[in-house]
Amino acid sequence: MSGTELHTLTGSYALYSLPDAERGEFERHLGDCEACAVEVRKLSETATRLGLAVSAAPPCELRDRVLREITTVWQNQVARDAQEEGHRGRQRSEQVAQVLAAPDAKAKSGAPKCEARGMVVVSPSENRAVFVVSGMEPPSHGKMYQLWFDDHGTMRSAGLIDRVATSNTVLPDGPVDGASGIGITVEPAGGSVQPTSAPLALLTFPTV
Repeated sequence: MSGTELHTLTGSYALYSLPDAERGEFERHLGDCEACAVEVRKLSETATRLGLAVSAAPPCELRDRVLREITTVWQNQVARDAQEEGHRGRQRSEQVAQVLAAPDAKAKSGAPKCEARGMVVVSPSENRAVFVVSGMEPPSHGKMYQLWFDDHGTMRSAGLIDRVATSNTVLPDGPVDGASGIGITVEPAGGSVQPTSAPLALLTFPTV
């Protein structure tokens, strides 16, 4: 190997990445080249400092500060989510109350399967419906109850029912828009675009 090539091996030597044959030749070169010896010494010191920096544990105060910041962000997000959920809950409660208190509200009862009782209240002026059900068994794991508006034979999703509760007062999603009734089916968690099972109940809307 030429002397010029040996001068380029200082970095590899400092990082212990030279093959044994080249390492021996370079070490012999170091005995005659002060410039390479100085450069290897500086590179070795730098490599050692970098290794210590990577392996050193962060100061306790840094860890605590990061954890506090993460906790604060998480708490703020939870608080915002709860606030938004509470706001949505209040809105839905107010809308349910408006439908039930509407002068033109009409109710009709029915008996879904599995010993449950259901009732639908419709207000044409509010263009909304309220579905009330009690005594339903929770659906099996991975399933949910889903409501459907019956648009004279075409089923339109009206939202999901809480799978945990056995009694619910539900404000179906969306306006009635001339639907003739409302049905309930068992669907995969997250709901379906179209019913995948026969309805447990299909209540026609009361005549106003």
